[in-house]
Amino acid sequence: MAKSSWRKKFKKNRAEKPPIILPPLLGTDEPDKYLVFDNDGGRPDLKECVVPIFYVSKAEPREWRFVGTAFFIAQNLVATARHVVEDIFVDNHQAHDPYIFQRSGESEFRARPLISICRSASADIAIAQLSPIAGHKHKVLPLRETEPSIGEITFTYAFPNSAVVRRDDGQFDIVMNPAFYRGTVVEIFPEGRDSVMLPWPCSRVNFFMHPGSSGGPVFDEEGRVFGVNCMSGEPERNVAYVTAIKTLINTALNEVIFEGEFHRELPFERLLEAGVIQLF
Repeated sequence: MAKSSWRKKFKKNRAEKPPIILPPLLGTDEPDKYLVFDNDGGRPDLKECVVPIFYVSKAEPREWRFVGTAFFIAQNLVATARHVVEDIFVDNHQAHDPYIFQRSGESEFRARPLISICRSASADIAIAQLSPIAGHKHKVLPLRETEPSIGEITFTYAFPNSAVVRRDDGQFDIVMNPAFYRGTVVEIFPEGRDSVMLPWPCSRVNFFMHPGSSGGPVFDEEGRVFGVNCMSGEPERNVAYVTAIKTLINTALNEVIFEGEFHRELPFERLLEAGVIQLF
């Protein structure tokens, strides 16, 4: 099936079928408790700057699968967890077409392909580039470089309660239920928790981190992103770990266009120096 065909099919299904409602997951919090600002000081609709990632297999029958959450850190750049995008590759070759769903209106969502993915070699974090949309400016979340404090209030906004659902008639639908999950910082590991599972700077938090939350932003009480959802226990989903946002500094973008020029490798620090990305 051609890419344009599955997009048309998806839009047709959404228009003709009643929405599927999934019950809230454990730990889901009320959205009116939270106040988040973007880099310009505005109050964004978080569905514009926090997005679900899914892939469509290249081989027929081109199955869909949700893999996690991502968020905008600059124009046409999103951050996520490394393990979220690693499933897209098989033997270091891209076996699936990755997309995000981004809100583009009151009730409309746009599927956008990820055209370049860079995975950190030293932490569970990754950056992906999207093709620009003419005349469109993304809402970008503010990033906090400093470590949180133990006991500090924290929360995430992510898409764990999402699914690709096949209906009785053989058609499918995309169900997206982003939500807030609130907790506190329990432990901080500036040099990593251990040498095998979590050897990079990270924190332990006690909000519920369900499958599909991976890659989502972790906010402080002021709405700044200090971490990325990494992993949680099973079944104790509120024993969760967050990768420090500052680990992005050690990444580099591969095969990207920056300031009108093509770069086979572009260090993250260049983006900081140019003011494309800001750390507070």
